[in-house]
Amino acid sequence: PTPTPEPSPGWTLATGVVDDCDDACATVGSTCNIDRIIALNDLGGVNNTAFASVFSELGLNCRNFADNADPGAPYYYGTACYYTSSRTPTCGANGFYNSNLRVCCCGADDDCPVPTLTPTPTPSPTPTATPTPTPTPEPSPGWTLATGVVDDCDDACATVGSTCNIDRIIALNDLGGVNNTAFASVFSELGLNCRNFADGTDPGAPYYYGTACYYTSSRTPTCGANGFYNSNLRVCCCGADDDCPVPTLTPTPTPSPTPTATPTPTPTPEPSPGWTATAGNG
Repeated sequence: PTPTPEPSPGWTLATGVVDDCDDACATVGSTCNIDRIIALNDLGGVNNTAFASVFSELGLNCRNFADNADPGAPYYYGTACYYTSSRTPTCGANGFYNSNLRVCCCGADDDCPVPTLTPTPTPSPTPTATPTPTPTPEPSPGWTLATGVVDDCDDACATVGSTCNIDRIIALNDLGGVNNTAFASVFSELGLNCRNFADGTDPGAPYYYGTACYYTSSRTPTCGANGFYNSNLRVCCCGADDDCPVPTLTPTPTPSPTPTATPTPTPTPEPSPGWTATAGNG
């Protein structure tokens, strides 16, 4: 089996409502660097390309951006990357939902590079209307993430008011190593970028860890399995089959057998005059 990579200091994910950045950094044997977290947060809404680049290093795809009054920013939820312009981030803030992913700096400044902005002249401010706070989207059934060593798919599905569908989880797992493009497409829907693939021995498959998407060919996935590390992200189906589409493989048509010619029987020679053998009594 492919060994699971050891965690190390740097930009690290803290998962769900249980873990904060202090917890996540303790997992990698380091401490939370709030100055770098604030520096990253302050890019949100100012230079979203630079802001999203750190999320991308962690395999998260920012499809949109939102400003929310949460001291747990910057974080990833649904398919959006959140920052806060009205609160000061803290190391000890937790997420609102189990599938929140806080972006934490663990270690020194050099461990957590933040893109720098080239300063531009400040234009005269134009009066604007007071912005309406962006509502946090409500979770719903479908493909859902279960985070860390605490949550399993039963927990994650309860959060969205649904139940775990193990048949669809197994169907997705069985694509791993057979059609990785189809396998990765469900991870992509959840904003996760499969940079590589690995066959593990974990009944919590399929899941995302580091930058790899894992499946298992030697174990049967279960709803109640937990991840090995706090930053494991299990991919769970919550709801009916239609809530969790799985790409189907187009079967290769079986070629028609090539017909073989029927052999022509060898004709029996006709008897002719001449010496002839007869059977006698000895």
